[in-house]
Amino acid sequence: IALHFGDPPYPVTVRDEVCDGFVIGGGVSQVLQQGTLAQAFDRPFWLQLVGTGLTTALSLQLGAILPMAQWPAVNCMNNYSDDLLAEPLVIAGGYAHVPEAPGLGIQVDEEALSRYRAETACELERPQALLSIVWPGGMVRHYADIHQVWTDGFAGNIPAQARGVTMKVTPDDGTPEWADLFARAQKAPVHDVA
Repeated sequence: IALHFGDPPYPVTVRDEVCDGFVIGGGVSQVLQQGTLAQAFDRPFWLQLVGTGLTTALSLQLGAILPMAQWPAVNCMNNYSDDLLAEPLVIAGGYAHVPEAPGLGIQVDEEALSRYRAETACELERPQALLSIVWPGGMVRHYADIHQVWTDGFAGNIPAQARGVTMKVTPDDGTPEWADLFARAQKAPVHDVA
């Protein structure tokens, strides 16, 4: 059994021996820290660093220096139409050679970067909408965006995964009532009863 590192909290997984190893991912500092903790308690893990060949090269380097990175890595570089590398990483029989050149040991395909480079920064328009979470029994909370919902949930202010909960998305309908409720929800979740 392998669990994503930190869920449940690391001290609990080690104390209660709830898993055989871990799935470790994140930034370099986080991977090094978690890989070192896994090693301290002799727990193998696989690296989950999903991305192009650049990310896979990073994963190879990290796997080479973390002794308990003994299970297959999850990189998904073959899901991309271009690995962004001048020379592809060769994977044979489930293994890849760790590049030994400076840095990550690979050369970036500059032509590919040029092809994928965006002309300007892109920002998607997000139309304003009220998100209304409705629980069986009539409790309703109105939010101005999904981040408010997540913050409320992570803080334990709303029940998680309650049966029968729905979310109603109400786009701006131009009415003063909608504008008032949205303005209030931007400041804090609005509690209501259906």
